[in-house]
Amino acid sequence: MTDQTLAALSDLRQTRQTLAALVDALPEEALTTIPEGFNNHILWNVGHLVVTQQVLVYGLSGLQPNVSAEMMGAFRKGTSPRDWDRAWTLAEIREPFLSLPDQTEADLRAGRFETYREYTTTPGVTLRSVDDAVRFNQYHEGIHLGSVLALRKLVG
Repeated sequence: MTDQTLAALSDLRQTRQTLAALVDALPEEALTTIPEGFNNHILWNVGHLVVTQQVLVYGLSGLQPNVSAEMMGAFRKGTSPRDWDRAWTLAEIREPFLSLPDQTEADLRAGRFETYREYTTTPGVTLRSVDDAVRFNQYHEGIHLGSVLALRKLVG
């Protein structure tokens, strides 16, 4: 684990606190409204951030993600709330959203990440290590923060 990785985790905690405060200020209806021309809503974006971090860091390291298979299926890349079998609530997503950066740091410090399966992301960035994944995750989080801000203007 590098100093850059620790810094990225610190940044992740801060940006997730900021996003949580933004989302907490919105009514439930605003969180679950899919505007015309969009495939997802604000709540999906928050859940997607939880799942993607787990896939990039844990899944590609050959470790079990810290969220349920049901959550993984509902929020993975390419999914939409239109396809859900049940409604998800902010309460279900908020806790892992805020706590998993701490779990990731603890697991990094404990040396749990022994291997990493190289992966090239949609933007073309090749991840070769868990450190790469933690740092790239910040870029991904920024994309979805932008999506949430755009959606908030349309539904909030």
